Amino acid sequence: MDILKNEKVINYSLSFIYACLIVFFVSHLPLAFVGVLSLICAWNFYITLNNKPKPNAWLANILAGVSLGLMLYTVGMSDTVILFVAMLLLASLFKLLQAKTKKHYHVITTLTFFSLSSVYLFNQSILTTLTVSGLYILNFAVLGLLESKHNLKIASKQSGKLLLLALPLAVFLLLSL
Repeated sequence: MDILKNEKVINYSLSFIYACLIVFFVSHLPLAFVGVLSLICAWNFYITLNNKPKPNAWLANILAGVSLGLMLYTVGMSDTVILFVAMLLLASLFKLLQAKTKKHYHVITTLTFFSLSSVYLFNQSILTTLTVSGLYILNFAVLGLLESKHNLKIASKQSGKLLLLALPLAVFLLLSL
């Protein structure tokens, strides 16, 4: 198993990203379900802050089952887009709550890219684009932290530079269609 050097910073960063995502979805998800997502996010932040052990698999699975039942009850089956976004957020937060290895964190950062992209299903404003772009840079920095010994500031600068380098190519590919 690979040793994870920046686990606290990675947990804080991912918790911050998911807290921002919860804020984006407040008007689209039922309040009770938003409360559950917020509690899971806060629990992960608390565990990281106080160096507490992560919950065992039994407790996490029971809580996930209860949360899934609450999600199905509050969100319902009528709007499948909202339902699948809610399932993605719930699964990602529970995975973050249980993550212990690099492989787990790689899965979470991949899920975070999908979660960040799902914001655009409901809001396409300039402010949303700027905020989500910043969260993308932070998620890329987390991905960089998984494989390096650097701190978050250096990893964020590197991911921002790479994004700026890729931007002209993205614009060219968009305009050439």
